[in-house]
Amino acid sequence: MHEKRAPKGKRWLSGWVRLLFFLAVLSLMASYLATYISPVACWPLAFFGLAYPLILVVNLFFFFLWMFRKRRKRWLISCFVLLSGCHHFFDFFQFNTSGNATESDGPAIKLVSYNVHVFDVYNEKERCTTRDRIFSQLQQADPDIVCFQEFYHSDMPGYFDTKKNLKSISGAQNIHEGFTYIPHAQQHFGTVTTTRFPILNKGRIVLGLTSNNHCIFTDVLIGKDTVRVYNVHLASIGFQKADYNFVNDVYSGDVAIGSSEKALKIMARLKQAWMVRQEQIGLIGSHLKSSPYPVILCGDFNDTPVSWCYRQCTGSLGLIDAFCESGLGIGPTYIGDFPSFRIDYIFHDKRIRSFGFERLEGEYSDHKAIGCKLQVLKNG
Repeated sequence: MHEKRAPKGKRWLSGWVRLLFFLAVLSLMASYLATYISPVACWPLAFFGLAYPLILVVNLFFFFLWMFRKRRKRWLISCFVLLSGCHHFFDFFQFNTSGNATESDGPAIKLVSYNVHVFDVYNEKERCTTRDRIFSQLQQADPDIVCFQEFYHSDMPGYFDTKKNLKSISGAQNIHEGFTYIPHAQQHFGTVTTTRFPILNKGRIVLGLTSNNHCIFTDVLIGKDTVRVYNVHLASIGFQKADYNFVNDVYSGDVAIGSSEKALKIMARLKQAWMVRQEQIGLIGSHLKSSPYPVILCGDFNDTPVSWCYRQCTGSLGLIDAFCESGLGIGPTYIGDFPSFRIDYIFHDKRIRSFGFERLEGEYSDHKAIGCKLQVLKNG
């Protein structure tokens, strides 16, 4: 007797499901490769790294599908591919219960990193209110060191004297300014590090030809230990209003005629930003490796945990992500118009321990403020 074959329609559907499964597997593997192959060498891989959370969800769907349907070979393929990149999963999701500092290990300090989006200065109705809310938020957090990105200050009397108000924050006695762009003589934009500890040395790393990005380093004396704090703001995608509108249209399913041209423009912006950040993290890494002191590297990196830039920090530079060491939950930090991602980080080297990682309450910028406690280990 001949074996009964499945109906033609069912075979057709099964074939499409298998095809989608193998595309999902290949996409997940490509996202892993995005952390090992630089954007300059193969920039399309970076798109898979950016889409990692969505690709992961699709692969988890197939994992459970094959398990319930008892398709052992396909289930094993899913299992192998998911397990081979499980460390990426923990870069996004953490279940830590952080410990506390002990006096024998040295003094513990609290650091906050915050992209303040120029304090919403262009919003005439809210700019001073936003700034005051941010400062109130920081007062409650009571940090010892604050690393600001997209900081704004004006020297015009009575207009927006941020530095004067900054002194209301506990711990802002010592300030290191790194302004990158001065459109008028009395307006300043850039990165700023404030601390209640003595500053022994200040410096700046020039990040290529772009004037909008910056990295400053500050040597601070914490007890008997000197620690070098790098405050960075790497290249953003540079989306315009039309780009954000297109992304929102895609998510709502309202894609209009001419969308392919808009999509290509967004891809070009992403490609350019990945390549610029590759150069920038290389410059920072070269400087960081020569530091004679324990290192903290924090700021707005504009890159997700499944990216070349992130892996340079945790791999090549051997730094520890404070979120991975003591964070809890998912921890996205960007809360603007683009889909939410974790792009703000606090890294530190192995001579420092971090605990109590948190996202500060309140949404007064397009980024969440992040903070943690840090301790220089005596036997580090």
